[in-house]
Amino acid sequence: MLKQKMTTKIMKKSIKGLLFFGISVMLILSCEESNKTETSQADKIEEAEAVPMPTPQERKEYEENIKIGEELIKNGSFEEGVKYFNLAAESYNSKEVREKIANGLDLCYKKHINLGKSYLAEKNYIYAKKEFETSRLYQDTDEAKKMIQECIVALRDVKN
Repeated sequence: MLKQKMTTKIMKKSIKGLLFFGISVMLILSCEESNKTETSQADKIEEAEAVPMPTPQERKEYEENIKIGEELIKNGSFEEGVKYFNLAAESYNSKEVREKIANGLDLCYKKHINLGKSYLAEKNYIYAKKEFETSRLYQDTDEAKKMIQECIVALRDVKN
């Protein structure tokens, strides 16, 4: 029942949620590019101007989306959890939800960078490179760039 409710909710707000998710990632990447330092997503959260208090309906949607997002994160579905946090931010863009989004994006980065390292250890360079590239969607780090280059060199060596 929860899964059906989640699927219905995603379908209803998927365009807005995905757009907001994309904007979140783009903003974080642009901050990363301008700072040229490796910092966690949580460190990048800026204090927002006064956020108007949500209506009772918005507050209810906010709390539901936070609850679903937290459950998804807890179960390892980091990308899906971030989508729900973004939906919550549409109802009420609180500091709490911005921190949850940032932490979720950190978890997404770590998931993909670690998966890439596992593939690299198995000499599965194509999958490793794909995971390192995916990790850069969440954090554009020197570590990920270095690992991608390592995969490219390894793939050239395999071809020769």
